[in-house]
Amino acid sequence: MKKLICNILLLSAMAGGFASCSDDADNSWWDDIFAQKYNQQLKWNPDSLALTRATWDENDLDCGAKMASTSLQMWGVQQSLRKLTYSQSLFMTHIAANDNDATLDRVTDEDASFAVNGFEPDLLVIDGKVITEKSAASDGSAAFVIASDATGEICDVIASAPQFYSIMKERYTTILAGGTHLVTQGAVLPQADSQRTAHTIIGKTRNGELVMLFIDKDASAAGATLAEAALIAQVQGMTEAMTLTDNTALWLKEKNEQAVKAAKTVIYGVFNTPFASGEGTEDSPYVIKLPRHINNMLSVLSPEHPVYFELGADIDMSSIEGWVPLNQADPFDCAIYFDGKGYTISNFHCDYKNYPSFFGVLYGECRNVKFHKPVITNTSNSACGVVGGYIGTVGKPGLVEQVAITEGNLSTGVQYTPKMGGVAGYACEGTVRNTYADVTLVCQKAQWNVGCGGIIGQFKANATVEYCYATGSIDAIKYNTVGGIWGYADNNLGWTLRNNIGWMSSLTGAWASNRVGGRTKYDSGNTLGTNYGRRDCVLTLFENDNPSPAYTEAYKGRVGDQSIEGTLSDNIIDAAKALGWDETIWDLSGTMPKLRWE
Repeated sequence: MKKLICNILLLSAMAGGFASCSDDADNSWWDDIFAQKYNQQLKWNPDSLALTRATWDENDLDCGAKMASTSLQMWGVQQSLRKLTYSQSLFMTHIAANDNDATLDRVTDEDASFAVNGFEPDLLVIDGKVITEKSAASDGSAAFVIASDATGEICDVIASAPQFYSIMKERYTTILAGGTHLVTQGAVLPQADSQRTAHTIIGKTRNGELVMLFIDKDASAAGATLAEAALIAQVQGMTEAMTLTDNTALWLKEKNEQAVKAAKTVIYGVFNTPFASGEGTEDSPYVIKLPRHINNMLSVLSPEHPVYFELGADIDMSSIEGWVPLNQADPFDCAIYFDGKGYTISNFHCDYKNYPSFFGVLYGECRNVKFHKPVITNTSNSACGVVGGYIGTVGKPGLVEQVAITEGNLSTGVQYTPKMGGVAGYACEGTVRNTYADVTLVCQKAQWNVGCGGIIGQFKANATVEYCYATGSIDAIKYNTVGGIWGYADNNLGWTLRNNIGWMSSLTGAWASNRVGGRTKYDSGNTLGTNYGRRDCVLTLFENDNPSPAYTEAYKGRVGDQSIEGTLSDNIIDAAKALGWDETIWDLSGTMPKLRWE
């Protein structure tokens, strides 16, 4: 009861204090009460309370960010504040070197929603490229950093000093270092005495929102010292904050109210749309220009209707971890039409448990794209390849046309080796045409009669491979049947294999393996046309656990069951011309065939 009475008296005294106070009143008598009872770090004082009690004029911008402004008395002077707050899920934040000093060309070209001045940096790194790096930095400097990940970018403010630069460059793709670090982990950092001036504060809140807070200095506003700016940032809920002193220009797309002034750098926000443009239809495909766009493909697939995509730029997928193949789940009913428009997807890697590949089971089309340095690591018994585990499946046809795979690496170490091919492990109601694969395939464990091929591992019903070549090497140990184009083709399946060139430098596999095709059973329902093989391909083939020089004799003359050596050639260009490859599609002027759009 005694404690309750004391608390009532305390609350009554505080209520009286609130009732009698004004902006000009001396409220210091209850500073200690707030500091001890409520928030040790904020150390409440009349000025911070004035800020928390301020009335903000708030409005939501059309772009999705929030803008608020207020004017109030703090430290006995007038303050004018504007605050732009936005979610990192809504906007991508970028930094650009403002080479033209006063222009907004860069931000308008990228359809930015807002932009603010940066400053002449101590360290500037953009997309991994060092633009500026000084050997000395002012004490207490900070860095606004952007780290790319699979979904886009994550921004933060961290301490900055030259001794940290090497670590920062390893961890972050984009860095703007300089300015002054004001707040860290929610606590104000001590500041030396300074003059009141204008500030642009960049900060981050506990919930991950980014804040750009502008403290003005003009005829009606006094500006703030560094210590005062730090307190403002802290009271506004920033856990990390830095100031870009004397750079207070803000440009808003919807108002164009103030042009960004001459500055060495510009910080700007671009609305985070899932794709660069498009609606996913045949007439308006989703356009992919960034890694985060390609990572958004899975979220828009539908079993109800086909979805169309096209590339609008080269894509480096090295930052995307844990790729889930696009159509890997039974019943494999997401139809996808993908046109690379001649662009390149580089550093794609996948080790997903089901059909490790780009598409999983390709139901639809993939055309006009290069996969450069793809890495497929199979940890399960699913068929695998760079483009798909399967090209097509029953009732769901797939087409791969004019696709290039360069410096590919595929490997598996599971006990029961799955079907593996440079393009796909299986072809079933699938067609691969005018495509090539430069790949290294390695099977570390194996079982008998599993196909491993430069283009397709193994065939199922109604599959076609034509006008394709594969180069590189295959090491499938002694049990698997391997081939430069296909590894295994069974009978009664209605497949077509013609006008291809197996150009592997070396093949290691079971005795039913060869330069063009591995074990091949065929009858009148299949079409085996003319195919060429590389004469100097090094063959290391096994029979009864021993290398066998008689691999060809074992299958020669066995009607409907043989490996395919092909017509031997010393020159792949001559072979392509002999097969009548279309030179409006293929460039045959060099030492190796290339697609015309490369």
